[in-house]
Amino acid sequence: MKRIWWAGWVVLGLTLAQGRLEAGVYGVSGSLASTLEGGFTLEPGEVYGKLQVGQESRGALGLSSSLALGPLGYLAYGLQAEVGGG
Repeated sequence: MKRIWWAGWVVLGLTLAQGRLEAGVYGVSGSLASTLEGGFTLEPGEVYGKLQVGQESRGALGLSSSLALGPLGYLAYGLQAEVGGG
């Protein structure tokens, strides 16, 4: 649990330095939990971290990006690693 909080503070610091910060409520299996998501941009994409606090605390770190396909639009892709209860 301490590692999740430590990672959350690191993501928060990077987010405030050069990125975005979002907060909200997340519904899972009929219950609500508060969430905090932060992200910061790298050249090819965005690195983000999520922290969900509630009965089942979780943390996640991921990378998302997209590839332009010209007139066909974009191909979005990403990778996420998650730790915590549930």
